[in-house]
Amino acid sequence: MKDKPVSDETFEEGRSKPMEEGIRDSRSDESLSAHVLKWSAGLAGLFVASAVLTGLLVSALWLVAPAATASEAVVYGVYRGVDLGNPGETPARDFYVNLGSQQGLQTGSILEVSRKLATYDLMSEKLYKDVVFPIATLKVIHAEPGVAIARLDKMIAPDKSPSFSPRAVMVGDLVRKSR
Repeated sequence: MKDKPVSDETFEEGRSKPMEEGIRDSRSDESLSAHVLKWSAGLAGLFVASAVLTGLLVSALWLVAPAATASEAVVYGVYRGVDLGNPGETPARDFYVNLGSQQGLQTGSILEVSRKLATYDLMSEKLYKDVVFPIATLKVIHAEPGVAIARLDKMIAPDKSPSFSPRAVMVGDLVRKSR
């Protein structure tokens, strides 16, 4: 008996019943690796879009908030520990400030945190002036030359400060050693 040359038609004729009922034929369906590759590319696109939107939001906040001058001490970083989901355990939030032991800070020093906001005159439709008001106090947990790390001591009560948002210490807030 002479063997027939194998072709797509011959293959289709000889296919078994289970293959027809649901097992994928790698020639006609997408391979699993191609499917995973398309899925991961879509997920990567989602992450990129999220990062872009976050960047735009941060940029918009910097445009609205007045920048501190080079001589002003500020909160330049905020880092929060990872929440492991343990009941009753809240991750610590550390605030990095550009003051340190050279400026007289040491562990236990209290820092006053103020927010600087630009005010807008609706009558003349121009920026009027910057307003600075206290929002919180921080307690230094580590100090070295030029930098200190502090944790929130207390927020100023809402009835003793102007309305502001977010009601938290954030990057760019002004800092000075308490008297």
